[in-house]
Parts: sequence; structure tokens; C-alpha cells
Amino acid sequence: MCFESPSSGSLPGTIEPIFTGEPVFRKYDSGGRLVFERQIQGREIDSFVGRLPNMWPKRIPENGEIPFLTPTIRAAAVDTSGHLWVSFAEPLTYVFDGDGDKIRVVHLRAAGLVSPNHMSFDEKGRMLVTPGLVVFDVK
Repeated sequence: MCFESPSSGSLPGTIEPIFTGEPVFRKYDSGGRLVFERQIQGREIDSFVGRLPNMWPKRIPENGEIPFLTPTIRAAAVDTSGHLWVSFAEPLTYVFDGDGDKIRVVHLRAAGLVSPNHMSFDEKGRMLVTPGLVVFDVK
């Protein structure tokens, strides 16, 4: 899943989060060239990332087996100012600026902590998340 970065950000182009394994995202320029890759790190997710497997089961196609990779990143979206919002399997969201630097750590609360399956932003900068169809004013 890739997201278009608005031209108001520092580098317009495309942002691609990697949803399984160690959390990573990449930014590409409008010509499709890699601008940077950032490994997502932070003390809030250290224990979660530390529990990720470092070896994946071998696939045996004859048996119809395929390994199941649990997502590390549950949802990601780019807001109107070009910030990337990344929500993890843990109820925690990181916000990155257009240069890939973490600028904010957010705990979304509705009827308890929310770990979004989907995020989107309207033109006023409000974030809509599911489950629950909750709207957050994040400006």
C-alpha cells in the first residue's frame, strides 16, 4: 500500500510502509526513485518489536501451507500537511514529518485505547479511524 504525499510537504512523492516484520517505511520521489528508508524505532514499541520472529516457517507448496505473517503496522495514512501517521498492532501511533523524522507519539482514545484498522484525513485535518468510525481533531 502506497500513499501520495501532498506537494505541501518537504518532498512530494510516494510513501510506502512495510506492514509485516520490523516496521519500516520508504519514501520515493515523483519519478519513483528511493529518497530514503526509515526503520521505525522507539521505546514504546521496543518490546513489541523484540517479540517478532527472526525466522519464518518454510513454505511447503505441495501441502498448501503458507506462513502467516502477523502485521506489525495495522494502518498508515498521510495527512494534509504531509505527515505520515503509522498505527501499530499495539494501540499506539507514531507521526513522522516529510523528512522521515518522528515528531509525535499518539495514543488514540475513544471508548478506551484505539488501534485503528484504517485511517483517513479530511480537508480540515481531522482523522477518521475504524473501528468505531471515530473522528479525532489532530491539528
